[in-house]
Amino acid sequence: KQYQKNNRTNLADNVHPWELARLDAVDDFINGQLHWKKIDSVLDMGCGDTFFLESLAKRHPHISYVGIDINFI
Repeated sequence: KQYQKNNRTNLADNVHPWELARLDAVDDFINGQLHWKKIDSVLDMGCGDTFFLESLAKRHPHISYVGIDINFI
């Protein structure tokens, strides 16, 4: 199965299951940290097509996000 984003309206439909698991793991980490530490920003090195950052930003809009990927330079 190809996991390429062709439809930007529902990002999760076209991503590899690993990306969804990664998103949930980082979301759990952020939620666990927020009660005792303020998180201002997230840096994603090797962000690829930005699915991860876009999805995380929807869950935590108060955080600033930066993504860097050599394929998009």
